[in-house]
Amino acid sequence: LIMNEKMGEFASPGAAAATMLTICTLVTIGFGVCLHLIAKFKLDILLQLIPFPVICGFLGGLGWLMFDAGLNITTDAGIYEFSSLIAPSKLIHWLPSFVVGLAIYITVKLRDHVLILPLSRILTFVGFYVVALVLGATMQSMQDDGWLFKLSSDASQAGWSNLDFTGVNFSFILSVSPQMATIILLVLLSATFNLSGLEVGTRSNFPMRHELRCVGSANLAGACAMGIPGLTDIVVNITVHNAGVRSRIFPLLASVTCLGAVFFGGEVIAYLPKFVIATVIFYSAIQFTYDWLFVACRNMPRSEAFVVWSIYIVIAAIGFIPGIVLGIMLSSLMFIIRYSKIDVVDSSFALDEMGSSVDRSQPEIRVLNVRGKEVRVFNLRGFLFFGSASLFSENVKKIAEDQNKYSHFVFNFSRVTGIDSTAIQVFLKIINFLGTTKIVPVICGMTPTVHNLFKQADGFDENSVLVL
Repeated sequence: LIMNEKMGEFASPGAAAATMLTICTLVTIGFGVCLHLIAKFKLDILLQLIPFPVICGFLGGLGWLMFDAGLNITTDAGIYEFSSLIAPSKLIHWLPSFVVGLAIYITVKLRDHVLILPLSRILTFVGFYVVALVLGATMQSMQDDGWLFKLSSDASQAGWSNLDFTGVNFSFILSVSPQMATIILLVLLSATFNLSGLEVGTRSNFPMRHELRCVGSANLAGACAMGIPGLTDIVVNITVHNAGVRSRIFPLLASVTCLGAVFFGGEVIAYLPKFVIATVIFYSAIQFTYDWLFVACRNMPRSEAFVVWSIYIVIAAIGFIPGIVLGIMLSSLMFIIRYSKIDVVDSSFALDEMGSSVDRSQPEIRVLNVRGKEVRVFNLRGFLFFGSASLFSENVKKIAEDQNKYSHFVFNFSRVTGIDSTAIQVFLKIINFLGTTKIVPVICGMTPTVHNLFKQADGFDENSVLVL
């Protein structure tokens, strides 16, 4: 959109294309460098923090996108154009591909063998041309009817010779640098989910940092040819893994095939039926949808299954990135709700209800027995954040109001590992509340870090709280 709005700023269409390729190159370099930095500073641990329901929703969403891709290839219509898809002229193109893809999926489930996928592709390819031969169809008629790809006769004329790198508009590149940074962040997010999803989908544990370095190096190499950012192909990897492929021969053959497509791609694609490609796409779509929306959700609590389906629905209705963002937000909210239910109080008692941990004289014991019932001790634990602290605040208020017999509340922080700023404010509210009930708050056992956080919040008023 930005390129279209500013096309007048370029010297020629060749200069505009060269500028765009330069932008792609810079984005690819930035993405590759970021992957190397993540591996270098051992930030790959963040990939392990993505909740499992979010990954399931992500993989299920890929199934939806593949359904849409299969329909587009066979009918040139998207999944949202339902009225068009059920028309007989469209139905005859995509429904057989879907049925064959479903048959391949069932066969793989029943008989897990590495040759099933390649043999099924060969059979569908041969079967298509056998049917076409029986019906007397020609290459031209199959192209006209949408069974084969129709390539432009002048497609090979557009090449490097038409690019004008002397007219690259560097001021324009600088003006779209925020958009370039956004693209890098979005690609990083996609790479994160791809790697996490690949680990879950293949049920394997591979060296994440090595994978990040490999993908980063591949992008830096691709930038030398002015390529766009490249990611680990999660669909192909999971598909061939589930088909039993474990050898390096497959990726090497795939690479050779891609290299051959550079020189002979147009001639080969002209003979490749859309039907064959669509069967593989529909097979993967069925696999991802069923495995991650139905099978995975069977063993999940309803709340987590709700997250999975919410992500799937948003990806289908709005888009990929909004679905992932929603999943992260819902998972974070669920974590907050669940963690807030964890009681931060390890134990709570009055001083007369528990013996002293040191030997005391008889007069001191008598004082504890007589006056101990006026002092309530709260032994806190773990990390205190706003959710758990708010629940604790309500409990303290309830004890103070229901049992109007205490003169002191002792808050023991010796087992508290940390506290956030919101939780500190909650404790300040507790102190203010106790001031209205004439109960003296006593805080003890704080680590230097927690103590400094309280001091920075101006939480220690000597007239209202006693700090030991």
